[in-house]
This record gives sequence, C-alpha cells and structure tokens, in this order.
Amino acid sequence: MTLSLAALTFLLGGLGAVTRYGVLALCAHAVGPFPAGIVAVNTLAAFVGSALGAAASPENILIGVGAGFVGGLGTLSSLCSEVISLAERRKGWQIFFFIVLTLVTGIAATLLGLAVGKAFHA
Repeated sequence: MTLSLAALTFLLGGLGAVTRYGVLALCAHAVGPFPAGIVAVNTLAAFVGSALGAAASPENILIGVGAGFVGGLGTLSSLCSEVISLAERRKGWQIFFFIVLTLVTGIAATLLGLAVGKAFHA
C-alpha cells in the first residue's frame, strides 16, 4: 500500500465515521430511543460495500472506499452495545425487532448493492 492510498483510506475512514455520527444523531432526534440510526448506517455500509465488490472496482477504490469509508460508516460494536443496552432496560421485543430489522435490511441492501454493482460492471 502506498502512502497516498493509506492517507486516502484514513481520510475516507474519518468521513465515514463523521457520516455515521450525523446519521445516528438525526435518527436519535427523529425516532427517539430505538437504535434506527445503527440500522441505517449498517444498511448503507452493506449496500456500498457489496456494490463496490460486484462492480469489480479497482483495488485502490476497494481499499480506500471499502476499508476507509465503509469501515468508518458501519458499526458492529454499536450494534452489540445497543443490544446490551436494550437488554439492561428489559426491552425484549425491541431487541428482537432490532436484530431482525438489521438482518433483513442488511441482506436486502447487500442484494441490491450486488445488482447495482453488477450493472455498473457489465
């Protein structure tokens, strides 16, 4: 990896993290205590990551945007901490809904991203 690619990946990772923060803040304001923002950023990350891969993007793009932006945007650790937080507050149905919603939207976004990426590659 070149120094310029490492710097680009670093900057795009920061942009992904700032985007994640903005989406989480907007969703917290709009939706309230349910962790809809985490569902949103992880769904977007699944879409972008799968589209990049299916489009057979150049390695530099896969590293910079995929590892950088998508890596900074998606958040498995926040997903896990929200499940723990919901469990501590005894919100069993919200845990179930949150996990199912995360899986369904993630799979749907991945399939859509694959289709979009293949269309660009063709």
